[in-house]
Formats: sequence, C-alpha cells, structure tokens
Amino acid sequence: MEDLHWSDASTLEFLGQLISGGERGGILTILTFRPEFKIPWPAAPHQTVLALNRLSRRQVTEWMRTGSSKALPESLVTQIYQRTGGVPLLVEEFTRMVRESVVDGPAGAGSGTETTSPKEIPATLQDLVMGRLDRMACDREIAWLTATLGHRFDYELLAATATAGETTLRAELTKLVSAGVLYSKGQWPRCSYIFKHGLLEEALYTAIDEQRRREFHQRIAEAMEKQFPNAVEMQPEVLAEHCTKAGLVEKAVRYCLKAGLRSRDRFANVEAASHLQKGLQWLETLEPSAERDALELDLLAPLGTAYIAWRGYADPEVDPILRRARSCGAILRTILCAVISGSVPNWLKNRSLLPNASTIRISSWKHFSLGG
Repeated sequence: MEDLHWSDASTLEFLGQLISGGERGGILTILTFRPEFKIPWPAAPHQTVLALNRLSRRQVTEWMRTGSSKALPESLVTQIYQRTGGVPLLVEEFTRMVRESVVDGPAGAGSGTETTSPKEIPATLQDLVMGRLDRMACDREIAWLTATLGHRFDYELLAATATAGETTLRAELTKLVSAGVLYSKGQWPRCSYIFKHGLLEEALYTAIDEQRRREFHQRIAEAMEKQFPNAVEMQPEVLAEHCTKAGLVEKAVRYCLKAGLRSRDRFANVEAASHLQKGLQWLETLEPSAERDALELDLLAPLGTAYIAWRGYADPEVDPILRRARSCGAILRTILCAVISGSVPNWLKNRSLLPNASTIRISSWKHFSLGG
C-alpha cells in the first residue's frame, strides 16, 4: 500500500490489526510513507523499516545514462543533480526532459555533448511539466481541470465539468498519459485516471490562478450535485472540499455535517469527529445569525457523541463541546420563544441574529428542551 500518510483512521486501524496478526500468518505486507509520518501501532519483531534516502550523485549519473542514445556531459549531470537534490521523481522527470529537448533533439541540433546552460533546464517541476505540455500542444485548461478534480478522477465527471467536447477531451487525456502525467484505468467511457505522482498533480494545480481555481471547484461541485447523486451521498466530504475552495462556505459546512453523520452511522467515530470539526472551523468564517447558530448546534451534538464513543466521557475535549452546544441551544430557545410570542427583542434585531427566523430548520430544536 502506497502513501500511508494519506490514509484515514479506519484504514490505519485495520492495517494495525493485520500487522499485529502477521507474525502467525504467511502475508507479506509492504507499506510506503513519508519520513515525517509516525506509524500508529507499536513496532513488532517481524516488522522491518527501510529508509529510502535520496539518490547520490553516482546513482543520478547511472540513471541518466541508462537508456540514453548519446553520451551525457558531466556538466549536464551536475546541473540535474543540483536541481533535483537526488529526489527520484524529480530525477526521472528532469532526465526525461533532457532526453526530449536537449540530448535527443532533432538532427542537426548539436552533438549532445556540449555543456548545457542552466537557463535551458527548468528551475522547478512546475516549469518542467508546463513546458512539456506546451511542447505537446496540450490544452492547459483541461490539464488544470484534471488537477482540480484530484489525485484520481472518473472520465464521466471530467466530461460533465469541462466545456470541451468528447473528441477533444479524449485527445487531451491521451496526451497527458503520453506525457507521463496520468495513468489510465478501465475502458472508455467508464474509465478513470490517476496522477503518476502527487507532485505532478500539485505542480499543475499550483499553476492555476486563484479566480480560475475557484471557478473550477464550483463547476465540479455543481456537476456532482446535478449529475452524480450517488457520489453526493457516498462522498459528501469531497463535495465539502470543492465547495470550500469555491468559496461556498455555508454549503461546505452542510456537506461536512453530512459526512460526519455518515461516518458516525458507520461507527467511524474518528472520521466523524474530523469532518464535524472541519465544519466548525469553516463555520467561524460566517456572519452571526440564527441559521448559523442552528447549524453550529447541528454540528456540536453529533461531535459530542462521537468524542464520547471514541475517547470516553472523561476526555477533556468533551466538556467544552457540550457546553458550547448548550449555549447555542439557549440562544436558539430565546429566538424560538420570541418568534412564537411575536415579540422579537431589540437586542436580537440590533445584533442581526434574526435575519430569517422563519427559515431556521426544525431539526435543530431536538437538541434541547424548551423548558430546560
């Protein structure tokens, strides 16, 4: 299993149980993760950790010269080693760039043994990737849109989001696969694409300007809501992320609530707490209102039960959550009584806490008693 550092809590718990029982079974388990990641289970006698260090200058030289049709000058190898720092992915990508545009270029472009100016080598992976796409005449907007969709995406969602037609989309995806940016899986049209490496995805995504990035995320969110109801039900956290990056904060909070409740119903209390806490963080950016308080109460109530199920009643996180839920309940109780009596206090009007009291969702009232 690759990229263990991106795994959710339930997956890590499963792997921990699998590995703890591996001493008695004939299962070889290989896991990869970044150096800063800490394994959540105790080290076992049958478990071996191997540190994969950066490539040395000698290893970079061997890599670059393997499979090359022309001799590479030492100065060029030195430049690549200095630019990449021995990171394998960067060495691979920069070596490919050199073979395509410097060494194995068109006939008559040079012998391939002259010293290459540092200006001819991109300074960053982003410059390298964008230069490669430009040489292949790729549509930048489609490439950027794939990076916005995420590390793995379905063709059908891309087609629903992009403005280009089917023929153009298929041609552009073929170019991205040929460029070594994407892998293709499955048969068209029910196929999916995976970025070869997270750094390639990041290089494309960070090249998008902020306004266009927000537009892409909004288009993706709207397409999922309109055409992929199953994804909305099964992956509300994905909708929450796209809505957040599109600037649709209130909608993002509601999808966080949906994701939290779904995880809680599956007894995935760690994930439930994570989704609900994220919703509360984004909720803080909204203006004070009765709807905001009702939404906060909707988040706090299941968050409290998730923490209790996960860490127990005595956990120090539980008390502040329940106190805040009670405070929200008291505010909403005051508003509800005022609405029922028809006399809204001036302090509520002045604080703009009651812009649309009639729209407060009834689901929030179940969290507290009018007589409490």
